[in-house]
Amino acid sequence: MPLTFTEFYLFPNEPDENAFIVKLYTFVEHLSLYSLYVQFWIAIIGIILTIFHLIVLIKLCGNSIVSIMLGMAICDLFSMIVNISVCDIILHFFGDLCTPPYSLLMNHVFWILVSIRDDVIRCSTWLSVLMALLRYLVSKYFAKSQFQNLSRFEYGVKASIISFVISSIFSAGYYLSVKFEPVGIWTPDESCANVPMNMEHPIYEQRVSDLFSLGNGAPLRIFQLINGSASKIIPCILLPILTFLLAVELRKNDQSRNTGSVLYKNNTEKTTILVIIMTVLIFVASLPTGIATVFQVAYTDLGYLFLFIYTDTFCNTLLLTAAAINCFICFAMSIQYRKAARKILHIPDPKIHSTRHSLWRTTS
Repeated sequence: MPLTFTEFYLFPNEPDENAFIVKLYTFVEHLSLYSLYVQFWIAIIGIILTIFHLIVLIKLCGNSIVSIMLGMAICDLFSMIVNISVCDIILHFFGDLCTPPYSLLMNHVFWILVSIRDDVIRCSTWLSVLMALLRYLVSKYFAKSQFQNLSRFEYGVKASIISFVISSIFSAGYYLSVKFEPVGIWTPDESCANVPMNMEHPIYEQRVSDLFSLGNGAPLRIFQLINGSASKIIPCILLPILTFLLAVELRKNDQSRNTGSVLYKNNTEKTTILVIIMTVLIFVASLPTGIATVFQVAYTDLGYLFLFIYTDTFCNTLLLTAAAINCFICFAMSIQYRKAARKILHIPDPKIHSTRHSLWRTTS
């Protein structure tokens, strides 16, 4: 019995069609295709919610956590905008019997968009790690003067800019690792109407660029190792550790609730819980991609690269969902956020309204 495409080209070291990795590949491939349709609508709704989230955060502008959340929201907004364009291109990438494939220029536009999305998603993930780290350091060492600067708004802005610049360097390498080569000629099917039968278009395919193919592909493997570790593996290790440390610090603050300002402690605890929730959501959304990255780096079969791409597509759906609901999480956990949101939407504060109503009844 001849080997299938999946077995022969993608997993040559797994000739058994019933192998777990082959079944997993087929499942994740179908899952990623459905994810593309879901992403499109999540991104549209998410753009509206994230713009509102940005407006509220700009009104707050208080400390480093807010400035980092601003940076994350900007990255998420760009990710959603790019994601809509990328989804549409992917779904129509190869055309059909009567529609020609994309031109060389369109292929490059597509890869630029993918690289931009890779950039902002990586930057948003790094900022979530940084947000959790700063929150832990400020909570634990706020009494020490050298750590008080970490809570300033300007510090978060500088950290966000540096994170974006470094992430852009990684994405530049991501873009340069690919080239497009013609692999055939597309001609319309004989059944096509209103299409010239003599029409011809080159069919382009992604290949590893000449620069990254040197030394039997050693630059590509090194880049995949560094990029995969920095973008996926290390954040997936740090996020649960920082979440645990924040939870421990929150428990300590809860035990010492009787000392100090009650209002200050309540605000501090809610901020810590807010950071924990956002960190956990990003960790859960990034974990499958982190696992897929380990296999991609460890194994050379082409199928592991595609498995990473499909897993990343699915995880992108989870990340978009987490980004879209950030405004609801902040609204539920932050009094200042609720006040700013109500002011923007011209919704009266129910507590103030209730107080005024009680005073009116008393005086009457």
